[in-house]
Amino acid sequence: AEAATAAEAEFAAMAILVLAMRQGYQSAIQDVHRSLPPSVRRSPEVSLALDLALCIDDSSPTGVNYARFFARLRDPATPYLLCCLAHQHFSRVRRVALEMLAATQESKEGSGGIPVARLVRALGYDDEDHCREALELVGIPVRGGVAYVAKVKLGEAKSFELVDARRVRYIDAKMPSCSPAE
Repeated sequence: AEAATAAEAEFAAMAILVLAMRQGYQSAIQDVHRSLPPSVRRSPEVSLALDLALCIDDSSPTGVNYARFFARLRDPATPYLLCCLAHQHFSRVRRVALEMLAATQESKEGSGGIPVARLVRALGYDDEDHCREALELVGIPVRGGVAYVAKVKLGEAKSFELVDARRVRYIDAKMPSCSPAE
């Protein structure tokens, strides 16, 4: 069996993530995966793309797995271009995550909220300032480093998209450096 080139594997992974952006994409992803040569199908890049697609699939039995999604993107081994494609999912994944957290917080008696520091990593923000600013823009009050997500009606989906248009430092840090040809 011939080994997959890095480019073949990365392009296949990008195709999978592009399909993941569409409704009803699961069968298309399976078709693409089956059509790949075995060496590409087994590549770490394709495995990662399948995992990311599963993390954002709200129809899967486990629902959206926002913590795993953002952890995989922070991983230094995750390629820059896959992170860039995944960035398009940030607003939807964060919105679903906050809805899930709000439901969880509502069920807790006298919930004191969630520390912003905990949300930074869980929701893929760069730092507490970035997270606080984003939460406030979508209507979640933050006081004393704590986000009060319970019983909050989240802002419009557009406000999430505006917040998530911001560049993310941990993705930018993965950008390959290009030096001019000599």
